[in-house]
Amino acid sequence: MYIKKGARILLVEDEQALRAIMAEELRDMGYDVTEADGVVSAVAALQDDFDLLLTDIRMGKVSGWDLAEAARRMQPTIEVIYMTGYSDEKPRRVDRSIFLMKPFTVDQIMSIVSTCCTGAPGAQALC
Repeated sequence: MYIKKGARILLVEDEQALRAIMAEELRDMGYDVTEADGVVSAVAALQDDFDLLLTDIRMGKVSGWDLAEAARRMQPTIEVIYMTGYSDEKPRRVDRSIFLMKPFTVDQIMSIVSTCCTGAPGAQALC
């Protein structure tokens, strides 16, 4: 699959080890990745434009759901992938988004990201 080089991704994950692995893999695939360890740093980063928000859901008082809603107000065209290992909230149905349960393999998340970022056939239905 063709991977759009330079797509801008905001990766929001409070688990440092997981964030580092994902960021490295995404960079190796040619994406421009900005890392955030929580909502506060993510909102600050959203002053720049991004193609994709890849966010954990459980991050303290403000959830990834809430972060994505704020991101969409700031950048209406941003795509969103939500990740969680556990959530006591029922998943929200959000247009142009994917809900992904942890654990997942690096290959699984990279395949989903590349589909969303390239506009490959079926990407609109997926994202």
